[in-house]
Amino acid sequence: MAFKKKLHKFRPDDPVPEVLTHRTECIVRAESAGASSIERGVRQMRRRKKDPTSRTIKTSQTFFCLDADTCQPVAFTIGSSAKSVTQATPELLHLSQQILNIADGSTLVLADTEHYNARLFNHIIHQTPFEFMAPGPANKGLFKRMAD
Repeated sequence: MAFKKKLHKFRPDDPVPEVLTHRTECIVRAESAGASSIERGVRQMRRRKKDPTSRTIKTSQTFFCLDADTCQPVAFTIGSSAKSVTQATPELLHLSQQILNIADGSTLVLADTEHYNARLFNHIIHQTPFEFMAPGPANKGLFKRMAD
């Protein structure tokens, strides 16, 4: 048994709104956001390049948490192009906390440089039972100050 969506027939007199879409990091265009065009559309994913000379490819963001002792995945979430690491990490840590049943501050979370953010550190310190460590960014000015 198959069903066909015909949502656009319920309100045919409404004007079709336009929405700014981001096809790549540089290309932004206004496109129809009516129900009929959404039904025909496909999931839009951000296009990324490995290096400046390679072709762009569609990628989806995944945020994941691994157990360092067993090297097994604990949890992961899928993000949209609008969701930043700072927004996705608290959600992932909350999910991991529920899965692992963590109540005290005995669990250390290790992250990479993209998680080095004051807002994220404050959230983890004040609202989760985790201890958190992330390396600082490799900044030439910082290295120069440290060398002096």
